[in-house]
Amino acid sequence: MEVVVGTYEEVLLGYRLVKLGEKWQFELSFTDNSHTGCIKTIAVSTKGILASGGTDENIKLFNLKKRSDLGSLVHHSGSVLGVEFYKGNHMFTVSEDGSVAIWKHYTWECLKTLRGHKSGVNSISVHPSGKLALTVSKDKTLKTWNLITGKCAYTTNLKSVADLVLWSTDGTYYAVVFQTKIDIYKVETATIHCTMTTERRPNDVAFLSDTILVYGCEGGTVNFHDINNNQQLHQIDTETNRIRGITLFTDDELCQCLITASSDGYLKLYQVQQNEDSISTTLLTEHDSKFRLTCISVYLPIKSTDKMDNKAVTEEVTEDVESMEDNSDQETLKKETPKKTKKNDKRKKLLKKKSEMEFVTVDKSKEAKIKAKKRKRMMKKQNTKKLKI
Repeated sequence: MEVVVGTYEEVLLGYRLVKLGEKWQFELSFTDNSHTGCIKTIAVSTKGILASGGTDENIKLFNLKKRSDLGSLVHHSGSVLGVEFYKGNHMFTVSEDGSVAIWKHYTWECLKTLRGHKSGVNSISVHPSGKLALTVSKDKTLKTWNLITGKCAYTTNLKSVADLVLWSTDGTYYAVVFQTKIDIYKVETATIHCTMTTERRPNDVAFLSDTILVYGCEGGTVNFHDINNNQQLHQIDTETNRIRGITLFTDDELCQCLITASSDGYLKLYQVQQNEDSISTTLLTEHDSKFRLTCISVYLPIKSTDKMDNKAVTEEVTEDVESMEDNSDQETLKKETPKKTKKNDKRKKLLKKKSEMEFVTVDKSKEAKIKAKKRKRMMKKQNTKKLKI
């Protein structure tokens, strides 16, 4: 597992979580200085591709598996404010220029540019089905995009500027984050399901489950909120000045974990214990990066056992498909054999006639050449006789 953070100082930092005895610690794995501006957003695909964007208007790509720089994408004419991957197939980026760009993974071809916002786009979130996307902008609108047609399906006017938008894990809810509150919308009713008022500004949000939202705020607090009952379940005081990013992941050894990144440079790892009606957390380790952190993402490589299982499944599927194709081919052959044999017989007869005709023409040409040679000989003989006389 690898934790990647962006900084105000234009540097990307990579850390590995290492266990020494019974203690965990962050171990620096790489640094990257390719950006020329503050890094605003980062994301890691399931295939190990790191994408980062910032005020330099470029999207930097880095292969975490091979430790190779893949270059940069120059498309937006403003700061890149959001990057998101969808199932390792597509990448979505939003910018202050008011556009949304959709990229093809690995080829990095810009497939579509969605335009409709009148001002900068602050955040984007893609529905788990991959058919819809939500964007919030500085123009005080929330847009729902139909990714199949590539057009805006609906526009919701907001009373103030929203900073973030995020779908729940199952896609039944989505959160819209403002400076002093978070609105939870329910897709079935298309209305606000509940509202959470916050004392400090929320800077990042994540869903722990379908109904539990986690958000980090100014002042260094992290809150766990049950959106079904609209009540706070747990709060962490990280003892930092400002939470800039949070990320949740599941590990075989640690189970559910939370990592926070604060603007004073601290990374903190918490273990999350979730019961029926309560949540508790335990601080496992912390690290001072000496940088002002802005965003965070985690890369969890696929284990070899999972790959073997996937290979076995794909082999079984391919075998079933091949057997079905063989059976279908046999059936089609049974149906089409009489027609094909008749056509083949006709073709054979035509070929025979053509060959016979060609043979006859060849024979006639040979006879004509022989006759011409005989005539020449006869003419020569007659001419010689005349000369003797």
